[in-house]
Amino acid sequence: MIRKLLVLGFVAATVLCAALPAHAEAMPPGAHVRGHSLLEWEQLYVDWLTTSSSNVLFNGGCGEIVDGVYFPPAATQPGAEATCDVPTGTFVLASPAGTFSEIPTYGRTDQAILADAQATWSLLVSDSLTVDGKPVSVTEEGPTVHDVGPVEEGSFYDLICEGTPSPCVRDFAPGETIRLASIADVVMLRPMSPGTHVIHETANFTIFPAPVDITVTLHVG
Repeated sequence: MIRKLLVLGFVAATVLCAALPAHAEAMPPGAHVRGHSLLEWEQLYVDWLTTSSSNVLFNGGCGEIVDGVYFPPAATQPGAEATCDVPTGTFVLASPAGTFSEIPTYGRTDQAILADAQATWSLLVSDSLTVDGKPVSVTEEGPTVHDVGPVEEGSFYDLICEGTPSPCVRDFAPGETIRLASIADVVMLRPMSPGTHVIHETANFTIFPAPVDITVTLHVG
């Protein structure tokens, strides 16, 4: 249960320079960015979190720009921090909370993993995102069942079942495609002005003794 909630990523931004905008702008939930809907970006984010060799869930780091959109690192504990750089003109996908459930670990059918993901999601008490010191609304996307992969060497799914610890049913190997169900609160932020921004997100699940959060100092330019 705990490792399924590691998909959490948190972003809040505070402007450190008076020349920067008073607040970052969110794209409308129905908007398409780089040819993808917000739901499709949520699915791409989960794919990246679980199958990319960047593996921010185990190794931290600064995330990655995928198809012109910046995927920030995810929080795996309270008080996580990162300092990162992105070029001017880059969109940012922020996701303060989410979960996923895959075959065969949490079920053998689409219906089973969908129900499991929804059960885990029901443990969310609250989540929040502030950008430039102001709250930004997020949109729940999912639950959906979709494929992720292929699994890259050193990725979350390549390593999570090493030695098949419980509840893993079997190891996942590089090159495999995995079927999973996912749900997340997400928002697509318009490109931020050049300069230094601080990004902070937080979420509170009943499974954790305290909220999980991350602060990302983001240099744009």
